[in-house]
Amino acid sequence: MITSSTKTQALTNLRWFAYHPMLISAALASLVVNLVALAPSLYMLQVFDRVMLSANFYTLLISTCFLFVVLGAMGVGEALRARLLVRFGTAIDELYAPRLFSAVLARETKDATSDPSLFIREYNSWRTFITSNGAIVCFDAPWMVIYLGVLFLLHPLLGYAGCVFGLIQLSLTAWGISVLRRKNERINDNRVVMEGRERMFLAAKEDVLVHGLTDAVMKRWRHSSETEHDDSVRYDRFGLGLSAFSKALRYTQQSAGLAIGGWLAIRGEITAGAMIVGSLLMTRALQPIDMLLNSWKAFGQALVSFRRVSEVMGTGESSDVSLEVQSPRDGSVDVNRLVVCLAGRRVIDGVSFRVASGSVSLISGPSGSGKSTLIKTMLFPRDVESGSITLGGVPAQRMDSAGRAASFCYLPQEVRLLSGSVAENIAGFTEVDSQAIVEATKLAGVHELILRLPQGYETPVGVAGQLLSSGQRQRIALARAIYKWPKFVFLDEPDANLDDIGSAALAACLDSLKTRGVTTFIVSHRFKDFDKIDHHFELSEGAVRETLPIKSTTI
Repeated sequence: MITSSTKTQALTNLRWFAYHPMLISAALASLVVNLVALAPSLYMLQVFDRVMLSANFYTLLISTCFLFVVLGAMGVGEALRARLLVRFGTAIDELYAPRLFSAVLARETKDATSDPSLFIREYNSWRTFITSNGAIVCFDAPWMVIYLGVLFLLHPLLGYAGCVFGLIQLSLTAWGISVLRRKNERINDNRVVMEGRERMFLAAKEDVLVHGLTDAVMKRWRHSSETEHDDSVRYDRFGLGLSAFSKALRYTQQSAGLAIGGWLAIRGEITAGAMIVGSLLMTRALQPIDMLLNSWKAFGQALVSFRRVSEVMGTGESSDVSLEVQSPRDGSVDVNRLVVCLAGRRVIDGVSFRVASGSVSLISGPSGSGKSTLIKTMLFPRDVESGSITLGGVPAQRMDSAGRAASFCYLPQEVRLLSGSVAENIAGFTEVDSQAIVEATKLAGVHELILRLPQGYETPVGVAGQLLSSGQRQRIALARAIYKWPKFVFLDEPDANLDDIGSAALAACLDSLKTRGVTTFIVSHRFKDFDKIDHHFELSEGAVRETLPIKSTTI
């Protein structure tokens, strides 16, 4: 759960850019651009009030040349501001993209229900807004006081009229964006749910096609998409209506400004040129607010994205801040009265056991008894209601990510390799030690198999290892476990996709792990090589029972 203090800390961490030199430079460039943007209005005032009355061609020529020079400078200022914002976006990527990625992964270890890709998309949305016209409007908005000041110099009544219309438009914009932000959050939440269902349907496409579930799946998809579509229609309807009202207000302001200027000109308080220039300046002064309202969708999405990115970075950064850099001193495990709850149900209920360093433990039990949950909790102690887990003398809840990475290796039921070569995956995308890789693959019984691949150890495995069979992925992942010789290895159904050769390689691998003093946990329904096992824990309805002696145990 994200607390208000966490949000405040995250926002504080992200507010550094308010003082960033590039943003300060962009703000100064905006000041210059807005000052120079007064030139066309002043030029028009000169033409109406001086050139036309004096009929002096040289005054017109000099004024026009000066205007062209000033407009060229304005173009340079605009280009400089755009380049500064692009550079700032690059600086944001360099500083925050790695931290966000780490924070997303850290959040995943505490909340398995979160969608990591959501926060990456939110970050990209916010990052895109920084270099968009919407961000430029935010830079222009503070300098509207310059135009209001000039209006007051022309005549106080014009200045007051500009302030009144500005307050009306600013209030409308603030209210509209506030409403749209809340609607946008709800739409985004619905879209996340819908995208999750789409991924689920597409992942099960073979089952859908084979069992004739296309129509049923289509109905569910249409129902969820129609709900999201209805919310989007209401969102767009409100936003477009707000933009239409703003447009009518803008035309009213232009006409009212011209009418006030005409009335003042009739009274002889301003000239005809000042009348026209006053109307133009009033429109230019309120242009940033109007553009901000017209970019309501991008601005509202950026606000939502910024809040979510702040939250995940706050929780991710705080996850390891309070942790000391601790690594397990050995492979001993002490689980004491562990209770784990998922969806309000006790999946692990008061489990306690101890194993010595270098031992091999088998965890068995019926489906749904909590076997996988138990070893995942030892890896990532989330959803722990009570009890403790101590690994090598270090409480699992206090173990930092560096200590976990150096000491653990996990082989899940569904092995996913990362895009890259076979050698890179075995080495964990660190510096490749060819001799250690060959040694690990031979122990895992996969060396000859890899040599038969098109490019041997340099063969790309594809996205998530899809170019390899499930058995090949499992044996390569087993070699990865041996490669770095961790203190703890957790194998979840390691023999599920193995043939006889693979099972023999697994047995040899267990011998090697035990010889090296690596503590190993195996979750399996059909593991039969009990000579390798030191402890056999049977789980049933969340409770554990150790079966002894292991040599005579049958499952």
